[in-house]
Amino acid sequence: MKKGVSSVMSIILLVVVGTSLSGVAYHTYTSMTKDIISVQEKQIIGELELEESKVRIEKVGYCSVNIRNVGDNDIDVSSLEVYINDKHFKIPTTENILEKNENIRIKITRDMLSDLEADISLKVGGKVNDIGRIICPIPVNGTLRKNNCKSDEVCVIAFSALNNSHVEDCSEGNYLYKLCVDNINNVTITSSDCSDEEGSLITMSGNTNAQVEEYHLPITGFATKKNVCINSSLGDVNCIYGNCSSSYYNPLFSISNLTISESANAHVGDKEHYNKVVCCRIQ
Repeated sequence: MKKGVSSVMSIILLVVVGTSLSGVAYHTYTSMTKDIISVQEKQIIGELELEESKVRIEKVGYCSVNIRNVGDNDIDVSSLEVYINDKHFKIPTTENILEKNENIRIKITRDMLSDLEADISLKVGGKVNDIGRIICPIPVNGTLRKNNCKSDEVCVIAFSALNNSHVEDCSEGNYLYKLCVDNINNVTITSSDCSDEEGSLITMSGNTNAQVEEYHLPITGFATKKNVCINSSLGDVNCIYGNCSSSYYNPLFSISNLTISESANAHVGDKEHYNKVVCCRIQ
């Protein structure tokens, strides 16, 4: 009787021990599997971060960016995507591989932007990385021409000479030299302020034989003011007085007086004659 019980107990103990060992083995296998998966995930994340560090967006020129491979390995172009203001754009290239230290130039057009500046991001391996801001102004180019402007230009004001000049409304017809600008639709000369849809270029002392002063001069200025206001269908026109060395403003012409307190009763010249330059852009 006791011998039979011992056999049964032995069988039960073997089953219990076997089950326990199986549980330990399963737990060990599961833990090892999780550890392996965790290590693989870290490796993938590391590779993604490493891959992202090899790509740089460079701002160049007007309305364009360069994507450059700054790493040691070639990059599959299909893994790169560009977002401008959260809108996806394909990279315009026929190349499938972006080789080491090579770049792809992306031209930004006005239909991609809602304003002068836009947020730009780079997507690599499914992760979007904010890069910064891109500036895309539209240039307003000015040229002094004899007699007439070209068909794609508008006469803004007329000069009595190339330098040390008085000015007049182009419609007066007395002066030979015309300041001709592109990307401008309309010019209004008025005693009132320029409207919100117009850019303020300069203020004249009259319609002809006039000197100039800064628009909205913070001193007395001219008794009679003729404000020159310009408009563009491409965007808002903004003009400043300075040296046009930054912020993508284009020079149009220069004025003789250098300080705010001396900015009335000024003469004008071409854009290189005087140090104070009138600069404009469309934004």
